[in-house]
Amino acid sequence: MNVIIEFLLLTTVIIISSYLLSSCIVAIEQNTKLSAGIVGAIILPIVTSLPEMISAFFSSSISDVKYATYNMLGSNTLTQTALVFSFIVFSKREIYKKFSKTNKDTTKLLIALSIWITLPIFIKALHFKVLGSSIQLLVFLIAYIIYMKKTSSVQSESEYEQKINLNKKQAIIGFFIFAVILVLAAMRMLTTVEIMAQPGTFKNFNLSASLVGTLFLSIATTLPEVLTYYWIVRLNAPSIAINGILGSDLFNIAILSVADIFVIKDSAFGFVYNQSLSSLIVRKFLFLAPAYGIMLWLVSKDRKYNKTYSIMIAIATMVLFAWSFKVFYLFICY
Repeated sequence: MNVIIEFLLLTTVIIISSYLLSSCIVAIEQNTKLSAGIVGAIILPIVTSLPEMISAFFSSSISDVKYATYNMLGSNTLTQTALVFSFIVFSKREIYKKFSKTNKDTTKLLIALSIWITLPIFIKALHFKVLGSSIQLLVFLIAYIIYMKKTSSVQSESEYEQKINLNKKQAIIGFFIFAVILVLAAMRMLTTVEIMAQPGTFKNFNLSASLVGTLFLSIATTLPEVLTYYWIVRLNAPSIAINGILGSDLFNIAILSVADIFVIKDSAFGFVYNQSLSSLIVRKFLFLAPAYGIMLWLVSKDRKYNKTYSIMIAIATMVLFAWSFKVFYLFICY
């Protein structure tokens, strides 16, 4: 019970600090020459994805190095689902109409890379190691570096930002203070989740430790991202938020790519390609490309009844999400 209370308290800290951090981020974009591309797709994902970075490089403390791979893909399924549901939550702001050309290009890149890392599940010969690392992750890392270079030159594509009453100095200082609080809370939450993942924590429920650990670990590391992007949209800066979510999905796998080279002894994806199609990790792989494709289909066309379509897409994505996480299994308990 104590660990659940701590989890809820840390969640509260993350909610508050993510809101304050979001205000500072928007103020920085408004008061400096940094473009929305740099702020949203590079700086923001680095801050909000630090829990993923910590998990990837120190995943042995979460009891198994495989959790690094589970966490990265689980985190991306959560952020994708959150983005699609923002179409409904912010229906009056018509977020689905505010995907810029950069956002759409990034989504296309994510679809291509998702297919690239999924293919060896069906064609095992496509997976091999170079310098001890998966060729899939090496290619992903190169693509991400090219992406960062291209995105850093993108100017602000949003005309909906409300003015934040912070000057440049206040915004920068506030950014560092609340970023530190957010990251420390997220790091502490990783320790809390480690305890929750122990076999005896949920002994009264028919839940495996790996399922609980993977689900709560993904929530713990994704919560700072989702909440930060939520507050940014509330501040009428959708361009920064969308750049941040899509850039974060790329950044998460890029982190795993670096960990695969320098930390993980075996290929991070090696064990995945030997799993059955019904396994939890393979489901996450199979979720990625279809979910991005559904989202791109929605935002790429001018539709008369956008809200109706967005609800349909959100439901379809949620079903995919539940399937990929085996969420329905959570309800099969004593």
